Amino acid sequence: MYLRRGQYKEALAEYTQVLSARSDSALPHYRAADAYLQMGNFPEATAAAGRAVKIDPRLRKAHYVYGTAPVRLGRNDEGQKELQAYGKQEADAQKEINEHRDIVVSNRGASALVMNGKGEEGITLFRKSIETHPGDVSLRFNLGMALDMLGRTREAAATLQDLLDSGGDDFLVFKSLAHANESLKNEKARQMFSALYVRKIDAALEEELQ
Repeated sequence: MYLRRGQYKEALAEYTQVLSARSDSALPHYRAADAYLQMGNFPEATAAAGRAVKIDPRLRKAHYVYGTAPVRLGRNDEGQKELQAYGKQEADAQKEINEHRDIVVSNRGASALVMNGKGEEGITLFRKSIETHPGDVSLRFNLGMALDMLGRTREAAATLQDLLDSGGDDFLVFKSLAHANESLKNEKARQMFSALYVRKIDAALEEELQ
């Protein structure tokens, strides 16, 4: 709030207190760098942003300050290098956002088709989306669920097993495979996946309680 109001000295005093306790954290170094940049104190802004980038190279806004401050000091080559890094990270982040949005829309659209009695259209949309985003776990899991809902249990089990084999070991995958194998009268597989489901749940709870 101090920074937004232009009360830079007060903002820096707060950031200094945070840094005294958490000097290994990139974010307060970036916040201090941003304050120095807005104050026109470009050497301090460069130094603080440099510390932030060193701790966490993925902190995009720190790269912006680390590039802008040297440019203001006339060190164009140094500044442009960091601004290019910032631009690339921004582009990558936007691409990731767009991909996530596309996955969410596809999941909702395909699921709605299945729920509204247009199962084959929903399955087709799931498969097309998986071709575009082959590494997304949610699309493949929801395809398995949709197949199971449509009574295509063997296909559902195969889809979920493929997801499991590729590293998708969420407890819901084990639970769904146990249910599918129960429908397929494969008692041995049902027991195995039920046990794995319980083990996965216990591990998740233990981690949460630590």
